[in-house]
Amino acid sequence: MNYWEDKRDDLEKYYPTCSSFCVFHENYPENLIEGIDCGVIFLMAFWSAQAIRRFKSACYGLEDSVRWDRFSFQAIDIDGLHDDNPFAPEERLGGYGETFWIKDGVIVSSLGVVGSPEQSQERTDRIIN
Repeated sequence: MNYWEDKRDDLEKYYPTCSSFCVFHENYPENLIEGIDCGVIFLMAFWSAQAIRRFKSACYGLEDSVRWDRFSFQAIDIDGLHDDNPFAPEERLGGYGETFWIKDGVIVSSLGVVGSPEQSQERTDRIIN
């Protein structure tokens, strides 16, 4: 594949149509959270089997269930965060595919180490309705 020549190629390997709805960032873009009206930020750890499974599950659950003109799905390489954690400064990120639901520029829910596809879908439903 090697279309993008960066880690987006790996994301497409895990979920081939993800580039049509997922925006990938190598590093955290300044003010990303504040700029999202409604959406999800997914922390991708390419070295973590659990993060890969969660990414596939998130893509599968979101691909046909949201209106993309009103919903943002952003993935960030967790290794690009360095020591900064703009999501939950008091928590240590572990590379589990941590996911954050954003409404009006504020984190309203998160899914850390423990979580299921059903919990993810329920949180998404909450912010889009």
